[in-house]
Amino acid sequence: ILAMLWFVGVLILMILTIATNLRFYLLVRREPFVSDARMSKLMQECTRKMGFRRNLPITITNCIDAPCLYGIVRPRLLLPQSLVHRLNDENIRHIFIHELSHYKRNDILINWLAVAAQIVHWFNPLIWYSFARMREDCELACDADTLSSLMPEEYQSYGLSIISLL
Repeated sequence: ILAMLWFVGVLILMILTIATNLRFYLLVRREPFVSDARMSKLMQECTRKMGFRRNLPITITNCIDAPCLYGIVRPRLLLPQSLVHRLNDENIRHIFIHELSHYKRNDILINWLAVAAQIVHWFNPLIWYSFARMREDCELACDADTLSSLMPEEYQSYGLSIISLL
């Protein structure tokens, strides 16, 4: 009985995860990549600064509330429509560097592996707590990585950029 209960839990969580991500993918895939010269120039600056050869494609969408990376094979940077007009170039540069830190650290893949482990161990509240903490630590590590790529006089403006996102 316990094995069947565990298996049903795994199936339910797997179906919910796949359905949610498929629905989001269908919304985002129709969104065009940004061809704005300002955004492209900022992304080129940031990728060069972070040591990447190619730029990540940028998509502006109403489907999200905060900037994020999406996709394992061909990741793209998603920016909320509401933020783009509100932020200045320095804020956008900080966002790009932070998200490129996630890309450099392979956080998308690690997050998917964590989701898979969480699905298998769905019954264990310690796993749920641990993965929530892992995601928080991941954000803090990317903040530290971002700060290490900035000049000390830019630290305060990075903090203000984070506050403006909240």
